[in-house]
Amino acid sequence: VSPREAAALLGHWVTHRRHTFWDSPDASTPEIYARALGHQQVNDAWLVAVARKAGGRLATLDTRIRVHDSERGLVQLIATGSTEP
Repeated sequence: VSPREAAALLGHWVTHRRHTFWDSPDASTPEIYARALGHQQVNDAWLVAVARKAGGRLATLDTRIRVHDSERGLVQLIATGSTEP
């Protein structure tokens, strides 16, 4: 999916009648980033923290984001038909 297509999809999804925006956790809380191995995982860790705070789940195509899911259930991987882990 291109960035343009992703933006169009996001614009569509936020109009869904059951869509709600979740409050953000304090991004300066060090515990959020305890499992981050580098700067490229900062946003991943923060997104999982958003789901945790809201009592929800983070749906993603990124299999690597599971490392931040200490409760095992916050991250929902979306199947792509790929055989990658």
